[in-house]
Amino acid sequence: MAALAQRKTKVEHTFSFLSAALLCVAVFFLYWPVLGAWLEFVRLDQTYSYALLVPPVAFALALLEIRSLGWQRFLADAQGYGFGYALIAAGCLMLFMGRETLLLFVMRLSFLVTLTGVTLAALGRRNLRRLAFPLGFLLFAVPLPATIYLPLSGHLQLVSSALAGRALDLVGIPALREGNIIVLPNASLDVAQACSGIHSLFALTATATLAAYLLVEGRLPQILVALSAAPIAILFNGLRIVLTAVMCYAVGSEAAQGLTHMTTGLVVFVLGCAAIVGLCLLLSRRQRFESRANSSAANSRADGPQAEKRLLIGPGWNVVAAIAVVIFAFAVQDNVHLDRPIALKHPLTEFPLQLGKWHGQQVTISKRQLESLNPSAILTRVYAAQDSPAPIELYVAYYSRQESGATMHSPLHCIPGAGWEVDKTSLRNVPSGDGPKILANQMVFQKNDERMLVIYWYMQQGEPERSQLSGVMTTLWRSVFDRRSDGCLIRLSAPIIGSDKKTLSELMAFAGRAVPLLVQSYLPGPSGSKLFVASKR
Repeated sequence: MAALAQRKTKVEHTFSFLSAALLCVAVFFLYWPVLGAWLEFVRLDQTYSYALLVPPVAFALALLEIRSLGWQRFLADAQGYGFGYALIAAGCLMLFMGRETLLLFVMRLSFLVTLTGVTLAALGRRNLRRLAFPLGFLLFAVPLPATIYLPLSGHLQLVSSALAGRALDLVGIPALREGNIIVLPNASLDVAQACSGIHSLFALTATATLAAYLLVEGRLPQILVALSAAPIAILFNGLRIVLTAVMCYAVGSEAAQGLTHMTTGLVVFVLGCAAIVGLCLLLSRRQRFESRANSSAANSRADGPQAEKRLLIGPGWNVVAAIAVVIFAFAVQDNVHLDRPIALKHPLTEFPLQLGKWHGQQVTISKRQLESLNPSAILTRVYAAQDSPAPIELYVAYYSRQESGATMHSPLHCIPGAGWEVDKTSLRNVPSGDGPKILANQMVFQKNDERMLVIYWYMQQGEPERSQLSGVMTTLWRSVFDRRSDGCLIRLSAPIIGSDKKTLSELMAFAGRAVPLLVQSYLPGPSGSKLFVASKR
């Protein structure tokens, strides 16, 4: 009897391992395009470069959890749980929604939801609870959407500049703060976005959360340590700016560049980590893993067998369900499209070169840029007039169907990537003739002594949208009910020569000529109108 029971247990463990392996294959097949682009992004982005360490750390934490419990006990609780497949379905739905709306944040978040569902379906509820922190720690590898990241970075710039300005006054160094610029007697220190402290904020938050988990007992002290990362990052980043300003005051502006700048950043980050570990040691009274093993055993006894029975899945049926998920993954990969491509009314190449007093010249875009943008049609021209000192650039990128690899790039991403920083933001009504009312974004960018005025908005399925986020939600709705996800980014820009008011007046006069013609005669209209034209695939 004992041998038979042992053989049965071994078969159940084999089936649990097989179902987990099959579900992992399905997840990998569904998500490998997302994971590849995700890895490339965090590898190149300074803010999230720490995220490369998050998955290995999470995996190591999971192994520590299992070893502290014991593999035999862990495998004994590896019983399929039906609700896990509901989580997998929810994750897949989020993935498809993210693809339709091109929201990378939703697609990446859906991976964690699906991975949680796989853990629950293959390993059971008790093991999911044991692995909850390693799974949750993966959230630190998910980059924030730009709609949250950019305002947060801008706010941190102002806070860091204000703290540094007050600190310099306390140490007796004469300094005048103008926004994000600290003016010293012999140099000007620009607190750029990279110096806002947002890089160290995210990395220190991940470090603080990990340190609290490993070194501190009790939920409240752990939360306190995790939340301490924000003030520590802000204070130490302010200290970095002060040290840089002191060195600039002593030796000149070259102290704010090159190796010195990098060294101060590294030293300040190390000091921040040391402060977090010190706080953990103050709050820690005993080792984390000893008490956690006891509490895990107590929780297992408290659950009782009846709590698990309702949604348990037999090992054989769990393998069948996992095979069904694999088949589903292979069937739907790159085959689910709710929309169809929508054609322009006329090619953008036919847009006139002469618009009133303005004469346009075509601007050539490199092959690499075109491959990155991947538009269905693009128009890039510079228009100039004899009585206007500032040339006006007209940029139109049209997508007959928005999908992964073919989506609009917000000026809030592209222009700062070229070294420009946002100086002012506001809204502006743009003339559209008999077309829909257009409320656009008006922004002033600055780079050193240069300033540029930019007005941009989106045309989503023939309707103007100023917000990319609201635009993608509208696109999701219309891709389901109208079967179209076409979109267009329109951007007007001009260097500011003289006053802002004069440049704006010239730009709006040009918009009065170009925009009504573009919107009414070239771009497709909204669904249900005569201007709506569908193209053949």
